[in-house]
Amino acid sequence: MKQKYTTLQIIIEAATLMILLSLFGYVITNWNTIPEQIPSHFNFHGQIENWSSKNFIFFPVLVSLFLYLLLTVVSFYPSMWNMPVKITEENRVGAYHYARYMITILKLELVSVFAYITLQTSKAHVLSEYFLPLFLIVIFGTIAVHVVMINKS
Repeated sequence: MKQKYTTLQIIIEAATLMILLSLFGYVITNWNTIPEQIPSHFNFHGQIENWSSKNFIFFPVLVSLFLYLLLTVVSFYPSMWNMPVKITEENRVGAYHYARYMITILKLELVSVFAYITLQTSKAHVLSEYFLPLFLIVIFGTIAVHVVMINKS
């Protein structure tokens, strides 16, 4: 079953792609200003625990690209998704609709998070102490809201 993107999904996809492309552009245009040693690991409180060469800046950028591509491909194969409800003819359209919304929003959230990590890393700054708890709340909150919506469909 092929579903078309809604206007809101197209807007979210465009925003996600713009953030991703901007992230690549930022790293390329600011390469000379990135310190030779940058943070490569942060603890739960956002403090720097390990340092690497500036080439490590490509790691979060490539992870965000990989996640973007993986979730984009997955979004086109709803019959392969593990759904929280049994899919029937009556709920198929609604369940897949909300599942695709969830994937689209998760892509935006994940790419945004990796953009923030890349920016902070490129300046050798710590992460906010609220970063990890907020990240977990946002990601799991998105999943929870959409699971409820799928169950109601």
